[in-house]
Amino acid sequence: MLLAGCANSSTPNGWDEQDALAERNFVESCVEANPDLSSAQGEAMCGCILQGIQDAVTYEDFKALDNHIRENAGELSETGLADGFSWYTDAVASCQ
Repeated sequence: MLLAGCANSSTPNGWDEQDALAERNFVESCVEANPDLSSAQGEAMCGCILQGIQDAVTYEDFKALDNHIRENAGELSETGLADGFSWYTDAVASCQ
């Protein structure tokens, strides 16, 4: 479901850079990756996931996930993400 949700095309180096561009990109990409949800539902869920990520890890850890998704887009699975990025799958699970 949210496997491609965080990959984005801009490259800020922190959550607060470029007027919170990383946060906006995450939420927008996440909403787009979940077309079965209404816009309001997607924004609420994706905002919740983002908050869970920010509470759990540094921006650098998030970027490692973002890079992993970019490099392995065709081969991603929830199990694989849980093995390397359990904080991400935990955040997703807590917001569904």
